[in-house]
Amino acid sequence: MNEFEDVLQTHLERLEAGEPLANCLEELPATEKQLLQLAALLREMPFPQATPAAIVQQRARLLAAVPKETAMKQESLPFWQLLLTSWPRTAVTIAIVGLIFVLSLYWLRPNAQPAAETGETVAEIAATNPTQPAENQPAEMAQNSVEETAVSPTPTTISPAANDPTTQAFLPILESSPFIDAHTATIQEAVGLVEVQDKNGRWHQAKRGTTLQAGQRLRTYPLSKTKILFYDGSEATLSANSELSLDQLDAQKPADGFRTILMTQWLGESQHQVAFRHDGGSRYEVNTPNGSGVARGTVFQVIVAAQTQFLVREGRVDVTNQSSTVAVIAGQLTTIAPSQPPTPPQFIITGEGEVTANGLDWIIGGQTFATTNSTVIIGNPQIGDIAHVTGYRQPDGTLVAILITLLHHNPANQFQLSGEVIAIEAKAWIVAGKTIAITDETIIDGVIVLGDGVRVQGYILPDGTLAANSIERVTDSYPFTFDGIVAATGRESWT
Repeated sequence: MNEFEDVLQTHLERLEAGEPLANCLEELPATEKQLLQLAALLREMPFPQATPAAIVQQRARLLAAVPKETAMKQESLPFWQLLLTSWPRTAVTIAIVGLIFVLSLYWLRPNAQPAAETGETVAEIAATNPTQPAENQPAEMAQNSVEETAVSPTPTTISPAANDPTTQAFLPILESSPFIDAHTATIQEAVGLVEVQDKNGRWHQAKRGTTLQAGQRLRTYPLSKTKILFYDGSEATLSANSELSLDQLDAQKPADGFRTILMTQWLGESQHQVAFRHDGGSRYEVNTPNGSGVARGTVFQVIVAAQTQFLVREGRVDVTNQSSTVAVIAGQLTTIAPSQPPTPPQFIITGEGEVTANGLDWIIGGQTFATTNSTVIIGNPQIGDIAHVTGYRQPDGTLVAILITLLHHNPANQFQLSGEVIAIEAKAWIVAGKTIAITDETIIDGVIVLGDGVRVQGYILPDGTLAANSIERVTDSYPFTFDGIVAATGRESWT
């Protein structure tokens, strides 16, 4: 399910649990509100039950509608009479065949321009976008109604649809490609908060379908990501807390010329899927503050922190810095420290499992991984959470983590709290008498001031501190839900 379906399912479960409809409708967009209201109405409607009397009446009507006499045998007509009676259908068939023949001559004429270019582009976009529409652009939902009709022995008159004022006709529209040319890329996916910088240096929110050109810069915020689709079919995915700029963009297709895609990744993590080329003049290059990597028809990952790592999943990437180049093949990675050449390629180690220790050394899935100042940690995993780790093995056998990503929190470590905002500080809020820690990844919905009612969702740190994942404003009364371990019970209060 996509994010909209997950949100709707969550609110349906709250409705089934007995929560008032007004509370469930608070945070939903307009489309989801209508669906939730419809679900509430359907729950209140009584389920139709057939009575014995109604069953007897329906059976009597069905038997009355059955013809009492056998069908008349159709008399055979002479050929010339059959030709006259079937002439309208014959004329329509001849007209359609003639139209197809004329169009075929037009398309196959010697001076006709090939029309496959636009079709090829549309086909590639459809092949690389099998998902539902992006979350910022929910698709309209259509409803089909099915009517039961009784079989009648006599012909009925069918009224034209145009006479029905409630009937509308919709003609199919061919949607053109979002690309303008090879010098333009498009955002195929935008999750969370993604921004693009215009020529004047101002940042604007980017959505699915936003076009990009050379000279523009793109950045993502916590819990966000975006995917860029180039004209030749190559893709670049930018993860959370990352920033990238497009330096040169001429993504020609193989039939049109060489491809040139140059970008600079300033921060964070990106993944690249480069369309394979048979020529030797095409370039797909990712520059970083510590070095660059050139690929031709491959899948690779770039992580930029204090150091830079290039990880290759398929194919080969040539990584260069300080006039030194190493060839990194599938299953290998190289690390570039500032003002240093790339390290010899090392094999990638990946895994996932429960976090049982964190700090300088992490234990994930029973394996101990050392961390460095270049290790990127996404999502702030805590003990008991499930995390994914990517790293390598040093010659002495030590496992070093270069990327640790939270997959999901341990349900026992999560909480939800609603109440009035009593204090707001940079690192902590006080909500309903509880101190809530604020991190760089906390998402605050809109402008919230003292006295507002909010709903806080987050996780519990090992020392008992409550850390917020999200804070959103609510308008009605202040009911709250709180999950945690019972430490003490009493007649008037529990802890």
